[in-house]
Order: sequence, then C-alpha cells, then structure tokens
Amino acid sequence: KTYSFNLKRLFQEMHPGNLWGGRLDAIDSDRAEAEEEERRRNMTEWDRGALHSQQLSAEHQRNQLDETQQGWLLAPQDSWKKKRKKYVNLGCISVSRTVFMWTVGSIVVLFLVVALPIIIVKSLPRHKSTPPPPDNYTLAIHKAIQFFDAQKSGKLPKNNRVSWRGDSGLKDGLPDVVGGLVGGYYDGGSNTKFHFPMAFSMTMLSWSLIEYSQKFKAINEYDHMRDVLKWGTDYLLLTFNNSATRLDHIYAQVGGGLRDSESPDDIYCWQRPEDMSYDRPVISLTTATDLGAEVASALAAASIVFNDKPTYAKKLKKGAETLWPFFRNKNRRKRYSDGQPMIQAFYNSTSMFDELMWAGAWLYYATGNQTYIQFATNPSVPKTAKAFANQPELMVPSWNNKLPGAMLLMTRYRLFLNPGFPYENMLSRYHNATGVTMCAYLKQYNVFNRTSGGLIQLNMGKPRPLEYVAHASFLASLFADYLNSTGVPGWYCGPTFVSTQVLKDFAKSQLGSSFRFFSPTPAVPLAGVGEPPICEKKLWCYGLWCGDDDLGKGLPVESASWEVGAFRSVAAVASVELAVPKWWIGVCLGSASLLLSRLLSSRQPASVFPKSRIDYILGDNPLKMSYIVGFGKKFPRHVYHRGATIPNDKKRRSCREGLKYRDTKNPNPNNITGAMVGGPNKSDQFHDIRSNYNASEPTMSGNAGIVAALISLTSSGGYQIDKNTMFNGVPPLYPPAPPSPKAWKP
Repeated sequence: KTYSFNLKRLFQEMHPGNLWGGRLDAIDSDRAEAEEEERRRNMTEWDRGALHSQQLSAEHQRNQLDETQQGWLLAPQDSWKKKRKKYVNLGCISVSRTVFMWTVGSIVVLFLVVALPIIIVKSLPRHKSTPPPPDNYTLAIHKAIQFFDAQKSGKLPKNNRVSWRGDSGLKDGLPDVVGGLVGGYYDGGSNTKFHFPMAFSMTMLSWSLIEYSQKFKAINEYDHMRDVLKWGTDYLLLTFNNSATRLDHIYAQVGGGLRDSESPDDIYCWQRPEDMSYDRPVISLTTATDLGAEVASALAAASIVFNDKPTYAKKLKKGAETLWPFFRNKNRRKRYSDGQPMIQAFYNSTSMFDELMWAGAWLYYATGNQTYIQFATNPSVPKTAKAFANQPELMVPSWNNKLPGAMLLMTRYRLFLNPGFPYENMLSRYHNATGVTMCAYLKQYNVFNRTSGGLIQLNMGKPRPLEYVAHASFLASLFADYLNSTGVPGWYCGPTFVSTQVLKDFAKSQLGSSFRFFSPTPAVPLAGVGEPPICEKKLWCYGLWCGDDDLGKGLPVESASWEVGAFRSVAAVASVELAVPKWWIGVCLGSASLLLSRLLSSRQPASVFPKSRIDYILGDNPLKMSYIVGFGKKFPRHVYHRGATIPNDKKRRSCREGLKYRDTKNPNPNNITGAMVGGPNKSDQFHDIRSNYNASEPTMSGNAGIVAALISLTSSGGYQIDKNTMFNGVPPLYPPAPPSPKAWKP
C-alpha cells in the first residue's frame, strides 16, 4: 500500500493537470488559463493598492505647509487681518506698510521744510538788499579823486565837478607849438604844468585801474577815473609829435618861474588860473631820457586801461613806441632837469635808468614786443640804476625813484606767468629785491625812523612825508595781493617768515588799521643797520643773503639758500603748530631740513603788535586831523593853492592883488576837496598856514599815490586783483607752431 501511494503521489507531481485521466495537453491549457486569471486578479489588487498609496503620498505632500502657512491657517482670524494690514500692494511690488508710510511722510516733510519756503520766497516781490556801508577808504577815495577835477587846465567839460573852476590856459603853447599845449593838469598850488610828475601820476592811476578795476566799479568811480586818466593822456600826446616816426624834441613844462622871481610868472603872481594874463613859457628839450621814458610809461599803461577802445589804445601804444628810440638814443642820454633852473627848483631828477626799467616793463605789457622785456632784464640796466645796492633811499617809491615800482612790476611777470629762461635769473633778483624792500618797511628792522605817532619817515625827515608813505603803502599792499593771488602765504625776511597780512597791516598802519607779525626766529638786520655776526669778511647782510655790494652774491646765510619771496621752485612746505597763531606755513628754497629744524626748535609765541590802529593820514594821529581835505571833521583849511584861496565871485584880480588872500588867516573860501597836503613834520606837528607850503600844498603825484593806496585797501568790490588784464598784450610764452609742410609734388 505504501508503495502504491508514493507512486501515485510522484505521478501527480509530475502530471498535476491530469489527475483524473484524459489527454494531458488539454489539462495543461486549462491550468495555464487558471494561473493567468489568478495572476491578473492579484496584479489588479496590487495596482489598486499602489495607486492608493501614491495618492495618499501626493495628498500628504500637498497638505505639507511651511511654518508661515501653518501660522496663517492656525492663527486666529483677527491675527490674519492684522498681518494683512502690514503690507501695501503697489501693483508690481508689495512693501511694508510702515516703510511706505515713512517714505510718504518724509517726502511731505521735505516739501514743507525745503520746497514750500522756496516757493513762498520766489513768489514774494523782490527787494534789493541794503549794501553794507562803505568803509573809510572808500569814502576817502571819493574825495581824493575830486582833486584831479580841481587841477584841470584847458576848456573844462560841462559836467566838471568843481563849481569854482572854469576854463583856463587856453593859449598855452601858442603860437610856438603847433596846435598848442592846452589841457592837462596844474601840478599843485601854482599854475605850472610839470610834465614829469604829471606823467608819473597818470602811470600810477593806470596801474591802480588795471589791478583794481572791479573795486572802482563797485564804488561807481571807474568811469570817473578813466575820464581823469584820459584828460591826462590826451595832453601827454601833445607834448611830442606823436604822428612822426622819429623825434628830435619833447616839451617838458608849461609856465613856471624861479622862487625869487620878481617878474610876472606862475611863482611871482597869485592869481586864479582863469585870470592868468602873463606869458607862460614852454620848455622844449632835445635830451630828456627820464622824461621821455616816463611819458612812454604813462601812455603804455593807459593803453592797457583803454583796451576796450582799440583805436585810442593803438594811438597810445604808437606814441609810446615812438618815444622809445628817442630816449634810448645814447647821443640824447641826459636827465631832463640838467641845466634847467625852473625845473631843478621843483622836480629835479637824480637818475634816469630807473625810468628806463620802468618804461621797458610797461611797453612790454602793452605791446608784447620782447625787445622791451629783454632790455628791462638786461643785467647792465639794473646795475647802472643801482637796483640791488640795497640803499634805503632807493627803496622809497616816488616821482623821482621808479626802482621799487619797476621791480615789483616785473616780479608780477614772474609770479603769474613764470617765463623761465632767459629771464628767470634777472626776474628772480628783482623778486628778491622787492622782498627786501618790503622787509625794510617793517618796524622790526629799524631801516626807517618813525614819528612818535607811528608815521614812517621814508623821506628821511624831509618835508612832504605823506606822498612817499602813500606810494610805499600801495606797493606793499599790491605785493601782498600778488602773493595771495598765487596762494603764497608770505615771504622771508632772512630766517623770519612774514605773513602777507603784515604788509596789508603796514599799509593800514599808515593808511589803515592793525597788524600782526609772526617771528618764529630772531630777525636779521638789514643793510644800513649794522653787520650781523653771522656774516663774515665784513659782508653786509640784507636779511637774506650776505654779499659784497649786490643782492645774490656772496655767502648765503648759514649755508642755506634762502630766497625772499621766490616760490617758483618750492623745495619744502612745512606746516607747524605754534603758540600763536595755530598754523604757520613756511617756504624755504634750498634746505628743507634747515627750515624744519628752525621751526621745530623755535616755538615762540608770535609778537603781536598793537591792533586797531586807525588811519594816520585819515585822522589817527596826535593831532586827530585828517590830511585829506573834506574828509572827516578836522582837516586843513588853509591849503596852499591859488584857485582855492581866491573867491569865485567873477571878479578878475591882477598878478599881485591876490596876495592878500594868500596872507590872510581866514580859511580858504573854496575847499579843494580831496587834496592830500604835504603832511606833518617828524614830530607829528602840522601848522595849518599857507606860508608853510611844504606842509600845506598838495601835489599831483601825492594824490595819485593816495588814490592807489586807498583802492588797494578798501573792502568794496572784494580783495582780489585782476590777474589777466595786464597780460592781454603779452604773447603766449610757448614757442610758435612750426609752419605746415609744403604740398608734396610727385
């Protein structure tokens, strides 16, 4: 049995589809179909489960929210609304409501604070602001210019500002001079026309107009000054044959006389110029180097002023250039006053090479012709003129000494245009000499005495001190403006650095107010004072160089190449804190280490000089008197002047009949407004009497100096100079472009 059962089981395993008999292939087919059906059923169930699982997974992923979204969903309804209010939808972007509100608020505030006031101000009717009151310098200038109106000769214009003046000198020069010599200016209290100081006065007025034109315009005196200048230059064109190409003579003077004269002339007679009936001789000269050079300077300088009138400016330049060969001719080289007693008694010239330097500079600026600057920088010219002799009397500018003015004029060329070779050597020496001159004006060096009232005695105690003070003040103030315009804070007097403000204050101490002097090291004496110990071999020390007799020669002080006022090649600029003031700038050419050691080892307080010194000439003096007629409450009333002393009552007085008005103790019936008198003596005393003509007589050159000085100091119109007008006629300093090559020909 067991055996049969096993066999049967084995057979079933081998043939499972045919358990009950029948054909085996049918059984296999049914079995396959059954298996296939079961497999499909199972697959369907698995697919449904997988799809369900996948659907649950996707739904779970869709339901997965970030924290922010969950917060939105789970947060209370009020919280959602609050969150929503914190954002503002601007269409393209959404921004925080807080940021949006701050931005809008800021714009509104800015509009209210900035834009709205501007709109209101612009909409209001405009009112011109009240200009600040003019300073004393401006008030004095208005007076000083009127002096020239009172001195006019010839047929006066209808708008002449001096009511007690009329036509005069209508026959001057006739019949000897073709066309006559009508016009010009009377010099001072007499009725003489001295052409030498007249030409110098016109040059100085032109210089001040060129440098400070904006100031004259600001005080409404520009046109007036040009009228004054043109009245003078029109006359100077008559003093020589300005239409000729070569000259053989020049007219030096109209009228005049000798001091002890007893014949009718400008000295013997005391008459109003309108009443003159005596002969007025004309002095004609064939040799007059200094006079010719001065007239040429006046015409050249005026041509720069009138550059807006090309025809007239060309006429002035032509006249100046016509005079050049006349006074440069060696056969005619002679001082104009030599052998002329009527000139020597009043305006005796002591040199002529200073006028040659002066004329060369002015003609170069007017024409741009290098012939003139080459002459002015020729070493033989300043040597003959003793430009570097360092003598105190040659440091004083006046109608008789043009050296300080000529060297400052050429220092301007160096400071602003810096032409370099071949002019640099001589220009640097002019620059140095100008700096030394400015040092000499300072009280610390005791080159010039001063009165107890503070007036510097540039004329060595001689009469008429104010004229010299006025011209020196102008040069000092102008030099300071030159340095300021180039950004240079000062210059050296030996090892001592001096601020440009010191020069302004020097001018103000004579014409204005307060000054401060910075002295980090002891001052070095100047020539004429003594021999400082640092100089060897008995060499004079100029406060800058030690040398024999010429600036720039010899051994430099303490082996350092100090150079006064020369800043072209700056070796070192040091800024060092001192006690007073807090900043100090020094410039040394040559030895930077020596400069720094001096500064760091010399931290001394600056010497502070008395402040608030009001103008000496305008009234701050022991007598409390203004020396300009018409300015202030107290001024000279007995001015030595023929026209001012005789009443303007339309009565003609004879030659000697007017003497009773000269000798009376009564004040002048006519105030000659703006006239600056000669001034006090060396004891600050002034006797207001006509007989003391050295003290009470005004002059053309003196008033030209005071006008120039005052305009340089006034605050009206700003503090800047006109740097460019002076150089309008100067050609470019770079070499001209080479000519274009010729067209190529095959």
